[in-house]
Amino acid sequence: MADDILRDSPIFQLIEQEGIEKGRREGIEKGRIETSRHTALAILQARFPQQPALHALAQRVLAGLVDLSLLQQLPVRFSTVSSLEEAQQALLRLENYQE
Repeated sequence: MADDILRDSPIFQLIEQEGIEKGRREGIEKGRIETSRHTALAILQARFPQQPALHALAQRVLAGLVDLSLLQQLPVRFSTVSSLEEAQQALLRLENYQE
């Protein structure tokens, strides 16, 4: 009974709606981060298909990155590296970047 009164109050409903919206925004952000990680890894795997050590390094480094704007730049960066060594160096620099 008291719970119903509380749940029906405008303040409770406002707080609940704000919580739902915040959760939705966080979910969208998390999805964008995961998509950016996946895209960057897929590009490296396509560019350097027979390099399991590079793929493992990329997975490890990308998993630790949460900066969406940085992650969104990586597909272009990985598309333009000129060699395996340049790709490895880019990943090692990112490994040291960790937010």
